[in-house]
Amino acid sequence: MELTTTLILSLLFLLTVYILQSWSRQHGYHSLPPGPTPIPVLGTPKYMDMRYAANTFQQLSKKYGSIFTIWKMSEPVIVLCSYETVRDALINHAEQFSERPFIPVINLSTKGYGLLGPRWRSLRRFTLTSLRNFGMGKKVMERRILAESKYLIQAISETRGKSFKPRMLMASAVGNIISSVLFGEHFEYKDEKLQELLMSTYRNVRGTSSPLSTRSAIFSQFF
Repeated sequence: MELTTTLILSLLFLLTVYILQSWSRQHGYHSLPPGPTPIPVLGTPKYMDMRYAANTFQQLSKKYGSIFTIWKMSEPVIVLCSYETVRDALINHAEQFSERPFIPVINLSTKGYGLLGPRWRSLRRFTLTSLRNFGMGKKVMERRILAESKYLIQAISETRGKSFKPRMLMASAVGNIISSVLFGEHFEYKDEKLQELLMSTYRNVRGTSSPLSTRSAIFSQFF
């Protein structure tokens, strides 16, 4: 009985500390752009559903301007909501917008060698240099893309006017372009090896943006 009481009190203490830290973080960023008032711990969950982001962000931009802040639990998210604003940020203020978030799940799975985290700058330079050596930005890449577009058009025509989800077809086209550059190999769009590779990539990306991954990233900031 005494052990149970101690455990409950410890959990309540940790929960209280977390709530206070969350409240402190949300009210400690005085220089952030304006945005909807966050709820302690929860942030602004109403605006975090990416399925409706296009409409939601447009509505928020009308009220707060093209740069505003929403909250992923206790973590602020700055949203740039217009072509002009994004272009200005990436071209005229590239250094200020060059940081990348530390995501524990990605860092654990890539052992720090992913395109997010402390090594991303050197990895990006290496990746771009390697791709240029393989023809990125040159006529040879244009020819590969045009050649692959014929396969994509053929795959779309096989739907015979019926509704379809283009995600896997587009992913197959992009995957084949990369495969042709790196390995000199082209896959049929229904090839099991290609589909498994694309699904593995999709599951990995979806896993890093899952609620569990988000919570682990946020909780890691407090420990």
